[in-house]
Amino acid sequence: SSLSDAVVVDTEAPVVSNISTSTTLIGATITFDTNESATTTVYYGTSTNYTHSTSSDVLDTSHSFNISGLASTTVYHYQIEATDVYDYTSTSTDRTFETLGTCPIVQYAATYNAYPTCGPATCISGYHVDGGSCVANTCPTLARATAYNAYPTCGAAACQSGYRVSGSGASAICVVEGGGGGGGGGGGGGFQVAQPFTGDFKLIINSGEETTRSRMVWLSFDTDNRAVTGIQVSEDPTFTGAFINAYNGLMPFFLSEGEGEKKIYAKFFIGADYSADEISDTIVYQVTPAKPRIETWGTGELDNWGEEIICSITYFTEAERALRRQQAEEMRQEIIQEIERQKSESSQNRSKRLALERKFSGRIFLQVEENGEAWYFRPDDNKRYFLGRPIDMFNIMREFGLGATHSYIVNTQIFPNRLLGKILLDVEDMGKAYYINPIDRKKYYLACPSNAFRVVRRLGLGVSNANISLIKAGLVSN
Repeated sequence: SSLSDAVVVDTEAPVVSNISTSTTLIGATITFDTNESATTTVYYGTSTNYTHSTSSDVLDTSHSFNISGLASTTVYHYQIEATDVYDYTSTSTDRTFETLGTCPIVQYAATYNAYPTCGPATCISGYHVDGGSCVANTCPTLARATAYNAYPTCGAAACQSGYRVSGSGASAICVVEGGGGGGGGGGGGGFQVAQPFTGDFKLIINSGEETTRSRMVWLSFDTDNRAVTGIQVSEDPTFTGAFINAYNGLMPFFLSEGEGEKKIYAKFFIGADYSADEISDTIVYQVTPAKPRIETWGTGELDNWGEEIICSITYFTEAERALRRQQAEEMRQEIIQEIERQKSESSQNRSKRLALERKFSGRIFLQVEENGEAWYFRPDDNKRYFLGRPIDMFNIMREFGLGATHSYIVNTQIFPNRLLGKILLDVEDMGKAYYINPIDRKKYYLACPSNAFRVVRRLGLGVSNANISLIKAGLVSN
């Protein structure tokens, strides 16, 4: 098939479908599909003003967004925006979801974690949690260093043989009976205090999320030691001024002021005097989401379509920059491997390649069977060069530029064959770059990276994977 058979003219915006939501006490997950690869944004808020948004610049057909830091028992409005590789955008109608409210008390014989977003639920009076279910209390004989009133409906449970109750109320524990010695009167001697207890203890902030935009977070606790009666929480590892709260598997906590990483310490208690080693977890408190920041401005100049040229600069986070550098290097390695494969070429493929060179040299291709990757088919060496990010595209096209006088560029409306598909640089006007389109023989101003990206998308020709693979790949030095 010829290259022209592979042209895809897409004038339709993406269609959003299969929208679904699931909610927790403080968050929501929104999933949906698009009928073509698209970047997406979810706008949300407590009204249709949509005061918040979250975006993904990954071209895909299946999309999922996790939103945190929400208020419980609250109705939120949201709207989905999807944009395809040709900049066609669709917007869904307004939709709503409601976050969960107070966690219910789990009834007898029901699993106590039936509502996982609520944390361990409380059993009704006369029952306690055992192995994931609420079971009837039986008053056990408690071992050393466990609270004798761990099951308050049982009253004061007895300690096992050789131990006795020491203390009262929530501080009471079973301790080893002292024998010995003693000297007179009153008999019985003293008691040997139990040692600090051990076990498996866990603390998780906001279900394991890495960041939060709210100072209030939810702490989830878990332990295999059923005797635990209290919990102490603080951002201070010495727990100065922190109270011992009654043990609960889930509790709110307010972070200290100021953005940055927050470390929360927790210590499990039996009574008031016996505690396990502290544990900790971290979360980043960030009011402003760590997402790329974009600055946009108009140049006051019109493009070939009669619209003002808009330029923008994107300031990525360090993590995003590292990811993009990694992706660029991976693409570079793929091109190097393809160059090696193309060193051996069949006579049939050579004939097809020469036909493509005669017909399409100087054009810009869009790889429509992938994610719309752009390639510049350079006429000087008849090789294709990958146009990745807008800044890469801008730099590559300027690197291949030919110097020309300002008067020639400004006064020429239709350019000769020898310049079709090439880049002209105005050496008398700050090296401004112009792409000479082989189709209409006109110049297209490449004002800035974002504008160059827009020109490429508008002038690009859709091409199949089979045809693009016939054209030899090239690699720039930088």
